[in-house]
Amino acid sequence: MPGRGLRSCSSGYEGNGFQCDQLEECVRGLDDCHPLAECVDGGWLYGCECPDGYLGDGRGPSGCFLPSSRVTEPTIPPIGARMCPTFTVGTHTLSEHLGATLVVGEKSATPDAPLLLYWHGTGSTAGEFLSTLPEAMQREIEDAGGIIASFDTSTGTGGDCSGTRIFSKDDFEVADLIVACAVRDHNIDPRRIYVTGCSAGGLQAGCMAIERSSYIAAVATNSGGLAYRETMQGAHVPAAFMMFSGASGGPVVIDFRQTSDALAAQIELFGGEALGCAHAMGHCGAPDDLYLDAWEFMKTHPFGVGRAPFDAGLPAGLPGYCERY
Repeated sequence: MPGRGLRSCSSGYEGNGFQCDQLEECVRGLDDCHPLAECVDGGWLYGCECPDGYLGDGRGPSGCFLPSSRVTEPTIPPIGARMCPTFTVGTHTLSEHLGATLVVGEKSATPDAPLLLYWHGTGSTAGEFLSTLPEAMQREIEDAGGIIASFDTSTGTGGDCSGTRIFSKDDFEVADLIVACAVRDHNIDPRRIYVTGCSAGGLQAGCMAIERSSYIAAVATNSGGLAYRETMQGAHVPAAFMMFSGASGGPVVIDFRQTSDALAAQIELFGGEALGCAHAMGHCGAPDDLYLDAWEFMKTHPFGVGRAPFDAGLPAGLPGYCERY
């Protein structure tokens, strides 16, 4: 019959479209598990489980490691032959397809100023942060000699991190340039580099904290989380995460409680800190007080401290709807 050869098997299966057998990556040695990890077939996915006493997601050459081997100092990307932007207030072109709006405080005399990276939501612009971030938070960063960098458009290459096609993974390379140049030229503290964003930007922020775990200290996802499984950068101490989500459902397709839970599950494998705050104020509706709490959370979690700041429990001032995963 015409067209019989056009059938195909679903993801996780192989065959001619009429007879489809489940792929058993573990049995057939098709997995990418760490040599110490156990490969476990399950449905159309397989998992990699590190042995007791080890951290990690079990995938790849850095998938399992001892807590004592974790890297507690950030690794700032090299600038290389790229041109650094001038750190002045306004809109800057960083690459052919990606720009950023910068808020820049007067350069600090010592390398102790913070850098906050911001990713906007679907249908929005780089200026979104002006209304999303509390004014007091913006002013504090500026007064400390810090920088807020809010990205616009996208390189459109390297793969989609958020599942929204708003941003892409190669955008992180442009963010790398901002980070490296800000540390070198504007006395930004390499241990105080943070990221946040709303909706598609919240998913991009969650992905960036995984893909750039070598230097991101802490993250606040405002209706964000993790859309796909991502790979942590080796044994670096992961960023500390505070994740906001409004009520499930509504006009958006994605359930941001689920994506926040997915991000928390990934972080737990690496022994990181993750808080969930279900504020019930709607999509990207995190109230100013919660964002100010998140800013305090970020400042309390410079790079490399892990879960230590909240060993004795969550601060009394946090809303009751914020819980540790």
